[in-house]
Amino acid sequence: MSSKQEAVVATRLTDTNIVTSKRRDTSGFMVQWKNWFVNEGTKRFCFLLFLASQVYLFSTTFIYYTFGTDFKVVMTLSAAAALNLDCGIILFPVCRTIISHLRITFLNNIIPFDKNITFHRYVAYAIVFFTWVHATAHYWNYRMLGIATSHSAEWYAYLSGPGLTGQVSTIALFLMATSAAEVVRRAHHEIFWYTHHLFLFFFAGLLPHGAFCFVKADKPPICAVGGSFWKYFVGGGALYMIERVVRELRGRRETYISKVIYHPGKVLEVQIKKPSATMRAGQYIWLNCPEVSPFQWHPFTLTAAPMEGFLSVHIRIVGDWTGSFARACGVSLTDADKGLEAKVGQAVDLPRIMVDGPYGAASEDWMNFEVIMLVGAGIGVTPFGSILKTIYYLKTQGGPGSERLARLKKVYFVWVCRETAAFEWFQTLLMMIEKELPDLVEIHHYMTGALKPDQITNVMIHDTSVGRDALTGLNSMTFYGRPSWDAIFTGLKVSHPETDVGVFFCGPKVLSETLHRMSNKHTDSGGTGVRFYYNKENF
Repeated sequence: MSSKQEAVVATRLTDTNIVTSKRRDTSGFMVQWKNWFVNEGTKRFCFLLFLASQVYLFSTTFIYYTFGTDFKVVMTLSAAAALNLDCGIILFPVCRTIISHLRITFLNNIIPFDKNITFHRYVAYAIVFFTWVHATAHYWNYRMLGIATSHSAEWYAYLSGPGLTGQVSTIALFLMATSAAEVVRRAHHEIFWYTHHLFLFFFAGLLPHGAFCFVKADKPPICAVGGSFWKYFVGGGALYMIERVVRELRGRRETYISKVIYHPGKVLEVQIKKPSATMRAGQYIWLNCPEVSPFQWHPFTLTAAPMEGFLSVHIRIVGDWTGSFARACGVSLTDADKGLEAKVGQAVDLPRIMVDGPYGAASEDWMNFEVIMLVGAGIGVTPFGSILKTIYYLKTQGGPGSERLARLKKVYFVWVCRETAAFEWFQTLLMMIEKELPDLVEIHHYMTGALKPDQITNVMIHDTSVGRDALTGLNSMTFYGRPSWDAIFTGLKVSHPETDVGVFFCGPKVLSETLHRMSNKHTDSGGTGVRFYYNKENF
């Protein structure tokens, strides 16, 4: 973005509601610690607590078996102590029904439930590490046993009770871990989805693994330590079984596709009869289309407002499942110009669809702030479609929830796109908002891709004096290039002193890291009093 455009953005962000405040001291450890704690405190504390539990279990078990008993396989037992806890809690973060209910309680201020998938990954990393330690130590033990007894090392490793169950669990873990790598998960989601269900074999091998009296003490009772993993697993396992039953029952609710709209940019809007469920703006659902795949469920953020009589999602056609689903909905996809072109064919029987949800997400907390900045990148704009619709309906028509909306003073909507066609997805909504809520909602469009020759000509000859942008048809102008986030955050800080600003984002990881860093950098508890709370979609 040019320096002139940066100046325009900064001016638009600072020319309203400017309040002059006496600047306070920003130095000092306590002030800096408060600034850091806004976005990092609870999640870092929870991570350190988890890390401490790993160190404690491994070290105390190591010390106990080294000095306090007659057991000689210290390393395997120490790693097993940490594995018992990790494998016992690994399922809880993916119990999304329970997580959705917990995140709307006071506990969400202490435990960052929106980071449930991140925590699930951390626990998985720990399981992989301690499995490696446990298995490596046992292979050495098998070698020693092969020398000292009549059985071979191979028999102990592959045919004995602990060896066979350990191999089953280790192979299942290896396949799950490798297929969950980001490069595989994004390019081949189906492989990730199916392979992750090997967790059934992982736990099937793990539950009896320690119950064969393989590790014996030198003195009676020689089997004082037997199978104990079930004690750790029973709680998390029971919760997960209940979760899966609830999902299955909820997914069977009667619903159907009522309307399909194909948008430019290979985006399919699907409107669905609202099932008997309460929804809130910013939530997401999981969709299953048995005609495409009876087992695959995919998450999509809701773009309809709660007061509308239907659910809607915008689906970017980028993979096998989305392509097959689009064809099932009557959209014909053909290769042309090394891309996808789509045409809606004649009337077709729309496929049966199953809906699980809605579930809570980070964007659901937008009503907790007086000032919010909604940042969407490409198709990442979808959760903010629902939020903007809700704001529009509550402000213009009233209804349940309008009293909570009264505290909302300003909304900054920032949409970053590579293609101009994307701006058409919510064009009608944005036009209505500009007309009815010009003082509440401020819209910023950023075009980061190259314009086509005809678009350049249109921009050059279009008379901007009429007050509408040549590309979007909106009153707000389109900026060309990437946003200057420093200028934007600085403008917000000047415009809204002594205010907690909610920053909500959905989009690629690189931009998320930038916004996260900017939120921390510009949080100014000791100066202007502005605190930027960063929230990112995670599902």
